[in-house]
Amino acid sequence: MRFGQYRDQQQNPRQRVWHLTIGFLLVLTGSLLIWANLQLKLLAAGNGLLTLVFSTFVMILLLGGAYLFLQAWQAQKATLKKVRLNRQRVRLTPQGMTLTVMMLVFLIASMLSHSNMMVLMFSFIAGAIVVNGTLGMTMVRNASVKRRVPAGVMAGEKIAVNIEYTNKSRFRSAWVMVVRDTINHQTESLQAEVLIARIMPQKTASAYYDFRPMRRGIYRFGPLEVLTSSPLGMVERGHIFDLEDKLAVYPRTGKLTSIWKKERSHAAELVQQKQTRKGVFDDEYHSMREYRPGDNPRAIHWRTSARRNEVIVREFHQSRDDDVLLMVDLWLPKNPTEHHLELTETAVSFAATVSLEQMQKSRDFQFTLLINGSTMSSWSGRSSPMATEEALNALALAEGGRECELSDWMEEACQYRSPSTSLILATSRPESELQTLHLLLEAALEEPLLNVTIVSVDSKKFSNFFLLPDFD
Repeated sequence: MRFGQYRDQQQNPRQRVWHLTIGFLLVLTGSLLIWANLQLKLLAAGNGLLTLVFSTFVMILLLGGAYLFLQAWQAQKATLKKVRLNRQRVRLTPQGMTLTVMMLVFLIASMLSHSNMMVLMFSFIAGAIVVNGTLGMTMVRNASVKRRVPAGVMAGEKIAVNIEYTNKSRFRSAWVMVVRDTINHQTESLQAEVLIARIMPQKTASAYYDFRPMRRGIYRFGPLEVLTSSPLGMVERGHIFDLEDKLAVYPRTGKLTSIWKKERSHAAELVQQKQTRKGVFDDEYHSMREYRPGDNPRAIHWRTSARRNEVIVREFHQSRDDDVLLMVDLWLPKNPTEHHLELTETAVSFAATVSLEQMQKSRDFQFTLLINGSTMSSWSGRSSPMATEEALNALALAEGGRECELSDWMEEACQYRSPSTSLILATSRPESELQTLHLLLEAALEEPLLNVTIVSVDSKKFSNFFLLPDFD
């Protein structure tokens, strides 16, 4: 497997004009030399060495002009918007380019010297190139590929991307097939390749490459390109398959320290409201009462019923964990530095860690996530494995910024806040602005802040709350 970054090559319009002019002059000079030799017979008949040198010189002029024309054409093509992908690919390998130059030299030499041997050499090389290109085209056209990618993964974790190659040909095997995959992210573009040595007719072969996404967000896979230069290695033929997949890369998670847990326990002790709901066989015994229509017969307490001569049932109640409102403030200054960007990533990782721990250790509670960054977004749901994935996905797509006003963000938090809601606010702002956030939040809620924890990832004591391991 190989990874490489794409680089966009742009050409100056003035440089393109120079390429066209010089290329035209080189082609014109080579053509005039050929015409002069044919008309004036500059080369003596039978002088093979001089003919070969002259042919090589003319070939260099023509190839140099053609190369400059090709550069100008590619630069012009890059400026046009691509409407759809060209599915077919053909390219000469380095060995094929060398043989092509030799073939053209033999062609010009045969025209100048009228030598049958030169014509024979030209025919041998041209035939080999045509056969190589035809067989390669047949193999890639009979190919069918699939890609299997996991739905989501944590940043820094290694995954295996499986490639399945099917040879649809009935009689011919496919040899030395390369499948090239393209991986795009908001900040980078990568390539991966797998090599499959042989695929029997009407059979499927599998290969995989390891991929380790280092940044959170959405990675887009595709298109897939099947390449081969088999059997002679002169011409590389390819076919593009528009297969696209997405991989959600969740934020890195760390570890919440015991100091953080004590801080949260102290905040929770300020609010001693417990919400209960009635049910059968719940957590805590509550009382006994008379039987009512609709009660579960399994809740009947038979000894008490016999003693009182009436049906008595046991009543239970279930303690429910407090709802959690997690507010993530991904603030960035007007001209952010690398340090500010790292702070926003740390805030996202901290929020992801808190979300996972709350979902895993708590039960039957409402979890709400409010994000303030380049845009203001929110997510709310009951605790469940699906809710955990949705919350992590929301954090994976969050971006830092300063578009939304804090007052609007605080007012939206009031819609999800109840007296028993545990509120956590994590911000990338400097520690000096924590008091301002506290006052704004208190003014928006119109009540004293109880069971509320506000923390800045830029503060010195934040390392006492949260530990984020480095990548291996």
